Amino acid sequence: MIAELYTFVLDVNGGTYVSQFSEDDLRRAVRLWAQNADEDIISAFGLDSAGALLDDVSDSICEADMGLDELSGLRSDCVMYVSVNNVGGNLNIIKTAG
Repeated sequence: MIAELYTFVLDVNGGTYVSQFSEDDLRRAVRLWAQNADEDIISAFGLDSAGALLDDVSDSICEADMGLDELSGLRSDCVMYVSVNNVGGNLNIIKTAG
């Protein structure tokens, strides 16, 4: 399969964090994002490592609806609510290229 480029925009705890990852599947891209969360994102959730973030995201995307909601009127864009350590944020995912 051909890799798609996804842009992740996370709004959490008063901050906005933007990153990009390439993957051939949206679920894999979301896991890759969580697995490679930088220190600022990990700190925003009050965590010591990306492990809890990865666990929460993996559990959410394994559900039938993937925890992802398409945004009305937009193509290739969805949003996911991420809640870890009693801190919640909105994760917008945009298929940027592919």
